[in-house]
Amino acid sequence: MAIYRSPLHEVEAAGGARFGQYHSWDIAEDYGDPRREYDAVRAGAGALDLSHVGKVRVLGRDRVRYLHNMVSNDIKKLVPGQGCYAALLTHQGRMESDLYVYAFADELWLECPAVAKAHVLETLNKYIVADVVTIEDMTDKLAILSLQGPCSRRKMADCLGIPLDGQDLLQHSMVERSQARWVAVRRDRTGCDGYDLWLPRENAASIWRQWVESEDIAPVGYQALNWLRTEAGIPWFGVDMDDSRLPMEMGLDSAISLTKGCYRGQEIVARVTYRGHLDRRLGGIVLDAPEPPPNGADVRRQGARIGEVTSAVISPRLGRPLALAILKLDFLKPGTAVDVRCGESIRPGEVVAMPLCD
Repeated sequence: MAIYRSPLHEVEAAGGARFGQYHSWDIAEDYGDPRREYDAVRAGAGALDLSHVGKVRVLGRDRVRYLHNMVSNDIKKLVPGQGCYAALLTHQGRMESDLYVYAFADELWLECPAVAKAHVLETLNKYIVADVVTIEDMTDKLAILSLQGPCSRRKMADCLGIPLDGQDLLQHSMVERSQARWVAVRRDRTGCDGYDLWLPRENAASIWRQWVESEDIAPVGYQALNWLRTEAGIPWFGVDMDDSRLPMEMGLDSAISLTKGCYRGQEIVARVTYRGHLDRRLGGIVLDAPEPPPNGADVRRQGARIGEVTSAVISPRLGRPLALAILKLDFLKPGTAVDVRCGESIRPGEVVAMPLCD
């Protein structure tokens, strides 16, 4: 199996990165001290290399209508400079991927998880019949570098020399550099605010060095990002959700339009929403245990199974294991006592409100 590497791999390795393999990519696990990286994001700004993320361009005169009919959110209402969260669903309403859609005057850009990219490309190409639409994989041509943390807006604005004040989430600004389009997107991946920079891969190393060689931007690896997104209650496709899940179960309300009309899976989404058939949803559990439970671990209440863990970490904020879990609705109230299987033992836990609050 081929292993892919970021254009920053050698630069990151020289900077002390330790790598792990995720979905056929070598990704920086940390840069020597993941707790320091976590603290940098929460206190100021941290830099992430997200070049492994799937990047897709949709072109052609029918691009808006076509994508509107394929995904769960309202693409027709987007004007250039805006974006939205969406899901690509099966006809049975199950998740094929989550997506971020960004509108430009002459094209649409999509971000999708690395694990789902091949399937997204296959599905989007499969249903083109008479539409004038071209689906182009841009993953090998573009990098995504991200600044996350409360100081990320100022740092990104200083880097690009443009104002970013007043941008809503998923709004984006375009900058022409080196006869290429660079795009800054307000994209919160950690619960601490953040901005992504889409740019040609050949320009990524110089920007990365500019950021991490400054005194107040730390490089941040996968482990610290996973801690942060878990504490923020942000599910990841390929980890917390897959093609067995409905988007409503995962709390993806912002990815669904209930007024846009027909799209793949819309009938199931409407039936579950309006007839009250949804009986479970994503929640959080804090455990009294030395280690986090494995993905898929049973969650029980007074002996009865009420859900399962989708992912878990040792939360730096709590100093204890924190799990994301699909739970029956009757047991989502914060403070509900539960039991979770951790290996051969059963450990007590408590349902908590997500995202975590200081």
